[in-house]
Amino acid sequence: MVKLGQDPDWVWHLKCVMRPRPEGVKCYDFRVFSERNAAENRIVVKNYLTLDEHPELILFQGWYDSVSKKVVFAEKPAPRKLAA
Repeated sequence: MVKLGQDPDWVWHLKCVMRPRPEGVKCYDFRVFSERNAAENRIVVKNYLTLDEHPELILFQGWYDSVSKKVVFAEKPAPRKLAA
């Protein structure tokens, strides 16, 4: 997060959901979101697929290989305004 210029205090409040990638046994897709933002909009994030219906909550996404320790950030979906 330092490399991306994010506030460390803000980062501690983020949550991550993951799912296995088909290419590898030790590879995972991940999405990072603000649990506080989800709660304010009455959205319960149960798993990775929940965010398919709420892409506006995704702050970061990508994939991770736990063997090589490689992390790749992918482009996140276009923002969509949340209902207040």
